[in-house]
Parts: sequence; C-alpha cells; structure tokens
Amino acid sequence: MDPRKPEQRKRRAAHVANIGRTCLGFLGFVGELYLEPSFVGAAGTIRAETKEFKLAGQRKQIVHTYWHHHSFPNPEPPTRRLPINSTNIAKLIEVIPDVSTTTYQRRRRFILVKLLEITGARRVEIANIRVEDIYNARKMKQEPVLKVFTAKRSGGREEYRYLPVSKMDLELIVNFIEKFRHRIIKKTIVALVTWAIC
Repeated sequence: MDPRKPEQRKRRAAHVANIGRTCLGFLGFVGELYLEPSFVGAAGTIRAETKEFKLAGQRKQIVHTYWHHHSFPNPEPPTRRLPINSTNIAKLIEVIPDVSTTTYQRRRRFILVKLLEITGARRVEIANIRVEDIYNARKMKQEPVLKVFTAKRSGGREEYRYLPVSKMDLELIVNFIEKFRHRIIKKTIVALVTWAIC
C-alpha cells in the first residue's frame, strides 16, 4: 500500500504474482526478439522458471505454462464463505416490514429469504425457480424435492439438482403464489393488453 494513499486498497498476493508473470512473459518475448533466449530463465540474466498446471477438460487435459520468480508472494489461503447462521436469518426476517412499503413486498421478501434458508441455493438459482417447479414438488406425496438450477457447472451444460423441502414450506410458497403473486400478474397482463389496444 502506498503510504501517501492510505485509502487505496492493498493488492492481493495473487494479483501481484499475475502482474509479475505478465512482466516476465514480456521480458522473455523481448529476449527471443533480440536473439537472447537465455535473457529470462533458470540460469538467465533474469532468473525465473516456468511451471505448469493441468486442467481436466471434457475430452482432454489442458496444460497451462506460467512464469515463476522466487520473489513472488505466496498465494493467500482461499477465503471460506460460511453459511448465514440462524440469528442473522432471523434479523433479516425481522427487518422486512421496516424496509417494505406494501403487503406484497413484505410477503415476497419473506418468501425469498425463506427459499434461501431452506434450500441453501445461490441468489441466481432462487431467481430461476419457476412456479411449475413449486407445484411439481407439492404434488409429491412423500419427501418432496424442489428442482433447482445449478449456477456453478462445468462445460456450459444446463444442470439441475433436487433439494428436499418440507410440505409446510411448500404450502407457504403456494399461498404467496395464489394470494399475492397471481393478483400482480393479472394486473400486469391487463395493463399490457390495454396498452396494446391503445
């Protein structure tokens, strides 16, 4: 961190190493351009070494090569994201009435927090749950499961997983769909048809 700019964020170790690798790659290119292939290397003017890491692709293994220098910082340990505890979930639910202006908003926000809590899914995954998925889960007689889109997937394939949900929670969601959401959808359709006619 620059002491003259205390508000400036410190670069992470991985970012510093990436800048260093880019610089070494450029200097290696300069060495080859001026016919000095040993300009950057294990015994070169600039002492650095090449390393590789392998990625498992769909059909074959992909090998990436990168430069490394002894002065590069060690990678920081990965940041662990822990699930939200029950106390914080209760606080979220408690604040909903204070930040909502209508009954519909209150119910919708409560259902969204409830879905996040009971499924453990990501926000984008919750946003992709369809009304049809809720009703399909509700039809199951024993141990209902909810179809949820998987955001983190390999190879760009569309994947889904099935998460267990209680019948009581499903009834809560269905109640919102039929009593609150249905009314809003109906109003929206009427407004669109009126606008189209005009």
